[in-house]
Amino acid sequence: MKKNSLSRNDRGVKHFLYLKKDFENDVERLSISLPLFVRIMFLDEPNTWVKEINRFDFIRLAALDHEFGNLDKEIRNNFKYCSKFDKSGKQFKEIDLDSFFRTIIAEIDNHTYNVQEFILGVAYNGGLHMLPEKHKKEKYGLLYNSLLEPYPESVIEIIIQITKILIEIFDEFYSLLVGNNDGHSSNQNFKPLIAKDGKILEGIYFSKSYIQFPIRAKKNMGIRFCLELKFLQISINENNVIFEYGHQDNKKFRVQLFQVNTFLILKIISPNNSKTIKTIIDDQHHDKFAEIEISIYPSGKIVFAINGLTKHTDDLEENVEIIDGKLILGSNLTGTSFGEFYVKTITVQSIDRVNEMRVLNAYSLRLLKLKPQNIDYRLIKREFI
Repeated sequence: MKKNSLSRNDRGVKHFLYLKKDFENDVERLSISLPLFVRIMFLDEPNTWVKEINRFDFIRLAALDHEFGNLDKEIRNNFKYCSKFDKSGKQFKEIDLDSFFRTIIAEIDNHTYNVQEFILGVAYNGGLHMLPEKHKKEKYGLLYNSLLEPYPESVIEIIIQITKILIEIFDEFYSLLVGNNDGHSSNQNFKPLIAKDGKILEGIYFSKSYIQFPIRAKKNMGIRFCLELKFLQISINENNVIFEYGHQDNKKFRVQLFQVNTFLILKIISPNNSKTIKTIIDDQHHDKFAEIEISIYPSGKIVFAINGLTKHTDDLEENVEIIDGKLILGSNLTGTSFGEFYVKTITVQSIDRVNEMRVLNAYSLRLLKLKPQNIDYRLIKREFI
């Protein structure tokens, strides 16, 4: 980040860095910096800044005490609030940020305040504005007179807990912005397994779990995915999601791989076209890992290969290029549909117009010797990673 930069992106990031600095060094300032941060990140429609700082569309959940939302503290009659925010021990829950902001954390004389309204109550009473607007005066004036002014220590403690939760989430978004390309599995309840019953598994086991990888836009570049994958020998009626690449807010380019019964299905969406390719899963793929390759060249040519041999080809009949987004292994983009399988390795490569392939992301249980490759889409026998 440049010093004295007036870039809108740099200034947006600075709001987070200022919030983090206040949290670490001057918690009293949080009554000013937290409302401003929340307003800019989440409330200034239609272009909330959270969409930019989370430009790779990562799923990130708030990790909270399992009693979060219970109004467990009572200061006087008809006045109680939630004091338990941060996760403690093994008992905790994870919810999305929208649900977090909607959770009621205070009640005063039958007026309830969710997290967002509590922060706005701080904002409208000296944080961003000196007084609430007329139509908000009763609710936020009551919060000020009953809580903010007479019990500042309790208010500061709530503000500190809210800030801590947001910093944990935005720290990850910030690390991606400044170049982190690692696989992320930050949501504790959705981590895949590497070991079970004290034993290392032969592959990473996915079942209602996922790992997310940032994919950075590459102009005029195609994309290649390589996986060492083993299916479970079970009957599956619904989609067994292997991975999805894309961005929820950008439908120009998406790649989905999923299993339905005995078929492995690849679906690719480009700006003006879509293709669906099916291949039968042989029984041998339930017993050992298969090498799966999906290559989408910048020209729109598609290659679907298994164990080094091309099984299917197709053509989108238009140019494609890599967009900002994520590869999510084990789930769809929204984290609402999952798969069950084992993976040893996954790599993502860019493909240029002369078929040069360079690694963008890699995650493996074994040591990889990754080097640039050059593989023409017409080749039947294909080099894996």
